[in-house]
Amino acid sequence: MKLYESLLEICLNKAWEHQTLALENPSVACMVLDKNHEILSLETHKKAKTPHAEVLATQSALKILRPSLKNDLEKLEDPKILSDFLKTHHDNAFTDCVFLITLEPCNSYGKTPACSGLLEILKPKRVVIAAEENEAKKGGLARLQKARIETIICHNLENKAKDLLLPFRIMEQKGRFNLFKLALRMNGDYHHGKITGQKSVIFTHNQRAICDTLIISGKTIRTDNPLLDARFCDSFYQNKNPNIAILSKRSIDPNSKVFSAPNRLVNAFYDPKDLPLEKGFNFIEGGWELFESLRDKIDALLLHSHASMISEAFNAFALKTPFKGRLLHAQILENETLLWIENS
Repeated sequence: MKLYESLLEICLNKAWEHQTLALENPSVACMVLDKNHEILSLETHKKAKTPHAEVLATQSALKILRPSLKNDLEKLEDPKILSDFLKTHHDNAFTDCVFLITLEPCNSYGKTPACSGLLEILKPKRVVIAAEENEAKKGGLARLQKARIETIICHNLENKAKDLLLPFRIMEQKGRFNLFKLALRMNGDYHHGKITGQKSVIFTHNQRAICDTLIISGKTIRTDNPLLDARFCDSFYQNKNPNIAILSKRSIDPNSKVFSAPNRLVNAFYDPKDLPLEKGFNFIEGGWELFESLRDKIDALLLHSHASMISEAFNAFALKTPFKGRLLHAQILENETLLWIENS
């Protein structure tokens, strides 16, 4: 059991690397072990309406277990076609395998096939999860148990798994998730905050590409004149420039760069109450003044800082602000630390 817990910790950390990118779906990771408990694959659910983590992990593992299928598997991307292929071509490859999943496999056929239905056919030796689904969506584990597949719940990881699910749960309950990103310089100042690592740049641009609205202040436009596009996002997210909402009491120069990115809407708002914050995934980038004006609508804070200075930066930030929140997760991207904090 200790081995499974350690490996599920790895899965949870991996899922955080794609946090918010699969909204309106949860961030989930799945690992497949062979009969010797060696890792065959580790995959995450990367985007809504695309294959879930269990399907992707099965696909990657089957390339190793059945090399003759590798070329065929690499061509498949559609969730239903891929799932159907795995169901009909698994050749009993997984009977001695263990699946480790951060969340109970889904049991409903919606925009993608049910993962519990795939596992039911693969018949692995064991399925281990970190968290059960809520009452309305349970059924995946029961389905596996009915198929005589051993299931284990790692209750010691339940709280960490729930923290991973927080953005998704808030989206479920409120119909929106509002995330505020603040980039701190090494001295703890957020003014002209710059993301220092390329991986962090890519992650931010991925978030921009999938968010419903990117919200900024007029001060940011006047001071930095940013383009605020998604040009550095992974190709998987298709470089969709986000719609922009600007909170400003002053008029915005129509020649600002933000208006030059194609295929998006840019609107300015005088009153915070008028911002489009009640629906979808809204990504807010700015400083403390913008945070204060939107505090009651913000669900979580994502704090970027240089890894070597995270304590100093966070302490400087804390001294400047009366912010109180619960740390959900800390992750390292190259030379940068990302802190996910629940707004409480």
